[in-house]
Amino acid sequence: MSLLSEADLAVRRNDGQRLQASLSQQPSLLTYRDSGGFTLLHTAAFLGSTDCLRILLAAGASVEAASTEEGATALFVAALQGHEDYVRELLAAGANTEAAGTNGARPLHVAALGGHLGCLQQLLDAGANCDVVDDDGTTAVLMAARQGHASCLQQLLAAGANFDAVDRQLTATR
Repeated sequence: MSLLSEADLAVRRNDGQRLQASLSQQPSLLTYRDSGGFTLLHTAAFLGSTDCLRILLAAGASVEAASTEEGATALFVAALQGHEDYVRELLAAGANTEAAGTNGARPLHVAALGGHLGCLQQLLDAGANCDVVDDDGTTAVLMAARQGHASCLQQLLAAGANFDAVDRQLTATR
């Protein structure tokens, strides 16, 4: 089995010891991208492999690396999947709350879309802009409202989101 396969399998199994062994033999694995542009850090974010996240960050993995397919950072992926521990670790490592995917959506948008209140709160605490719009002009508040995620909607409004803008967006989509 190649070192790349070993590292990928380690991340998928959240096997920090196996990942560390692969990285020590081939540090360039940190920058490897699969066919969708995802790094090992993206894969760990998708799966919530927190032990591997810590190892990847300690080894120098870039928290700002964006996938080529969706333009998503590891923070975006973690927020989309609702992995609160991962979001916390990435924010502590300096991940940018405003890094947009190819459609202009931010981590706050996908946390609201999925109803991931814990992720949403961490992003807000880290300074995420609650009124930023994606390429379609949609805010996180509108995403939460459309999906019926009342707790996320309440938290966004408590954080100062512009409700008038949401009302205009809802009216325009009717």
